[in-house]
Amino acid sequence: MDTRAKKDFPVTISDFKRIIQNCYFVDKSRFIASILDHPGINVTLITRPRRFGKTIILSMLKYFFTIDNAFENRTLFNDLEIERLGDKYMDRQGKSPVIFMSLKNINTDNFDDFIENLASLVATTYKNYDYLLDSQNLTTDDKEYFLKIKKRISNKTDLKNSLFSLTYFLAKHHNIYPILLIDEYDAPIITSWNEHYYDKCISFMRDFYGLVIKDNQYLDFAVLTGVTRISKESIFSGVNNFLPSSVLSNEYSDIFGFTEDEVIQLMKYYDAIDKFDELKTWYDGYRFGEVEIYNPWSVMNYLYQKCTPKSYWVNSSSNIILNSLLQNIDLTIADELKLLVSGESIERNIDESLVYGDINTNNNALFSILLSSGYLKFTSKSYLDDKWLCTLKIPNKEIISTYKSEILHRLYPKDDKLLNIMLKSMMSGDVSTFKMTFEKILSKNISYYDTAKDKAESFYHGFLLGLTILIDHLYVIKSNLESGKGRFDIACFPKNKNNHGLILEFKISKNLNSLKKDSLKALKQINTNNYSALLDSFDIKNIIKYGISFYGTNIFITSSKI
Repeated sequence: MDTRAKKDFPVTISDFKRIIQNCYFVDKSRFIASILDHPGINVTLITRPRRFGKTIILSMLKYFFTIDNAFENRTLFNDLEIERLGDKYMDRQGKSPVIFMSLKNINTDNFDDFIENLASLVATTYKNYDYLLDSQNLTTDDKEYFLKIKKRISNKTDLKNSLFSLTYFLAKHHNIYPILLIDEYDAPIITSWNEHYYDKCISFMRDFYGLVIKDNQYLDFAVLTGVTRISKESIFSGVNNFLPSSVLSNEYSDIFGFTEDEVIQLMKYYDAIDKFDELKTWYDGYRFGEVEIYNPWSVMNYLYQKCTPKSYWVNSSSNIILNSLLQNIDLTIADELKLLVSGESIERNIDESLVYGDINTNNNALFSILLSSGYLKFTSKSYLDDKWLCTLKIPNKEIISTYKSEILHRLYPKDDKLLNIMLKSMMSGDVSTFKMTFEKILSKNISYYDTAKDKAESFYHGFLLGLTILIDHLYVIKSNLESGKGRFDIACFPKNKNNHGLILEFKISKNLNSLKKDSLKALKQINTNNYSALLDSFDIKNIIKYGISFYGTNIFITSSKI
């Protein structure tokens, strides 16, 4: 692919001005018109997966509206769609004070450091408006407060009021209401949940955001972006004229990410249209509202890497909420994840807004977050009893590989060698190696399965079922399926009939001394109930049966081959 004399790829750049001046820009400037067409909306909240262009879009809004360098910024929009839409919109260019903040780097492990980092960010933001210290419209008290925030000698109450106060100061000086743009508004809240200071953080941020966006007479409008929507009861309580736009919404559905037409134009520009089918298989498949969307980060990296298909998006940043949720996986979740990786769909109620304090007790929270953060797409939706019922599926080849790497290895430590040895020994019938490696994996993961006794079998079942994701290229994995006179726990149907079929049955032991007896009982149950009947019906001749008993990190495995 010859890209000489072509504009560069904006792979690591999120500043709109730099992109327009130096890189290829997929024109999303119509979003400006959409915002201006809704003057009654005071607060717009956009939730989309990471790396889907939220920061670039907010940067574009900043350069369009800001009163600073208005004449110079006007040229950035030459020949863009917003200019072609006419003076109705371009007359608003360069007419407003703008406050722009990104909270993506506030990721501390304790509340005190969080306050320090936020105070530093706000102080840096204030420094952009030093000219207010010379304003004749601000009082001496106003300027003293401004200096306290700027010099970071303010208290927590002052910090809570800091964004509201800045809108007040800008409105007084310019006699124009300012615009507020906040990128990744939920980043510190997600971090606080993972680091166990959520209650303190959410209490503080409720006031920090609430004071500036709730009934603020000095604010023109605000646009906030993030990955998840923090529940209205937690953050946006009482905010009037509030428009949330999630992956399920029709509002702004074609703005974040690339549409197919935009991808085709992009590939033609870089003389890579012959690779379109490959790119589509890997990076298409998302759906926002009613619009088909491609992952923009992956598309750009694919082209930058000379059309090399691989997982780009998954390694671009972390997802700590997903990590925390998957630590508490149970059999039902493991079974559904297995179905998804096999290319099938599941149905789930989706909560568009999440109360992070309740997330561990919300059975649908995992799939709501997988959807909002880009690990799933919806193929259909219906609204019932104030909730969405969605049919969910994995979007594309890149995310399927993600489930086999990131998600699987968040469930189980990144010890590929040990996992591979365990699975190979299980497939070959090497019982002693299977037992030894399985015990080592369990001992390294005690916090992942330390559940109540009445849930233990379900957890072990889900744990091992999840591991089989690594061998689904060799086997069709079934769980709790009727065969013979009952239901087996797990059966592995080989895609090559020369390989062994596998049947696994589990028992929970009351103590160490009963491990062997329970293992034999599980194996006997396989034979008595003829669990191999379904494998036999598929003409699978070589079958290994495993009776496995568990007690804490101790296991006993009995096997037989037929």
